[in-house]
Amino acid sequence: MTDLTWYRTRLQHLDDRLWLLKRVTYDVGGLEDRLRGLWNDSAAHEVQGRFVQPLHEEHSAAHHALIQGAHHLHQLHVRLEELHEHCRQLAQLSDFMTEILGEAQREIQRSHQERERSLTLTGHVLQSALEIERLVSSADNTV
Repeated sequence: MTDLTWYRTRLQHLDDRLWLLKRVTYDVGGLEDRLRGLWNDSAAHEVQGRFVQPLHEEHSAAHHALIQGAHHLHQLHVRLEELHEHCRQLAQLSDFMTEILGEAQREIQRSHQERERSLTLTGHVLQSALEIERLVSSADNTV
């Protein structure tokens, strides 16, 4: 399992938990609505104001923060996948460039060898030309 796959499964787990939290919150809200119909006196209002409402506010803020955090994590995951793809492409290009560089180095080596061979042959031609010149000069002197 790659790091990105692990990360994706963790994000899915977080999304599942957020969905479950939303569902439980909905169920608790329904239960509170039913209880409000049964218990609606000053004590209920006191409990609601001192305990239940602050818990709802904390829960709402925490839930909102979790949703925002999950959103940012999803954005990060998308960027990580893009980065992973760019790294893969870069590795491919690096391999290609290494191959091209190897071919260029082999071609340069062949060029150096051909140059050395050309210089050797040029030396032989010059020696032969000097020998021909000497022979022609010698033939002219004997005639």
